[in-house]
Amino acid sequence: MAISFLDQGARLVATNPDQTHRGLSGEKEPGCGSLVLPIETAARKKAFFVGKPSPLLLQSGLRRLGVPKDSTVIIGDRMDTDVVAGVSAQMDTVLVYTGVTRH
Repeated sequence: MAISFLDQGARLVATNPDQTHRGLSGEKEPGCGSLVLPIETAARKKAFFVGKPSPLLLQSGLRRLGVPKDSTVIIGDRMDTDVVAGVSAQMDTVLVYTGVTRH
């Protein structure tokens, strides 16, 4: 059904391109990117990601809070989304090794 909607002009919107994430038990599980990929492949259309690493999420949050980016820092455990989002939004970033990204 999703492919039919996309063929009719709908946009494929997803939260993030993460291939994996840590579940509640700490086990590695498929992430949003893994779940969206079959639809992208079948429909031959790329998803528009509104969450990290898109800077839109961070810029929107800063605007809503009324906080300037030069007085904030993004702290994340994924190099490929958290840090990339911070850099894309021109924010200071800190990478912690408690999640997906390891030494």
